[in-house]
Amino acid sequence: MSIETKLLHRLEHLDEGQKYELLDLVDGLIKSKGLPPVQDVLSLEDIKNIIIPICADYPIRKIGVFGSYARGQADEESDIDLVIEFDGDIGLFSFSGLKVRLENALKRTIDLVEPETMVENIRINMGKEVIVIYEKRQ
Repeated sequence: MSIETKLLHRLEHLDEGQKYELLDLVDGLIKSKGLPPVQDVLSLEDIKNIIIPICADYPIRKIGVFGSYARGQADEESDIDLVIEFDGDIGLFSFSGLKVRLENALKRTIDLVEPETMVENIRINMGKEVIVIYEKRQ
């Protein structure tokens, strides 16, 4: 049995308060050993570095982050809101496959939207906070 499985098995018997106490102990141990702290929230740079290799497999023109991650208000429960523009139509299966790949790579739930599918006033407000993280070279 792997160490991860053993740890998860032990966590099953703890209530939420005990789990948070244990998390504090683990964070303290990590700090006392001089190890880098665990980041529960991805940085925009992390998101960019994870997404860019996936972009090569799809006809993507541009991807931007909006919502809580773009505003710097994300927490460990936040999903990642992405707006995406394609070079042409990729179809439902490819779009769904891309969404699953991004969620697996980012280890987060994502909202993946195309600007043309959004209501105009939402698109205008969202556009004010979009941070472009990938743009295809012409």
